Amino acid sequence: MAYLRDCAVESGQIEFELPLKKKELANILGITPETLSRQFKQLAAEGQIIVNKRQITIC
Repeated sequence: MAYLRDCAVESGQIEFELPLKKKELANILGITPETLSRQFKQLAAEGQIIVNKRQITIC
């Protein structure tokens, strides 16, 4: 979530496109793409983010 907030601050908006592919982002964060996907789904279920492919909205 901290990375997503940093991206939002950099873009100056709560809605932004991930600057990297999800696979690349997972690699940078030191997790598997599957774990990243699960984390995105969990954050979405908690109402913290909305995910549409690489488009992220911070709620």
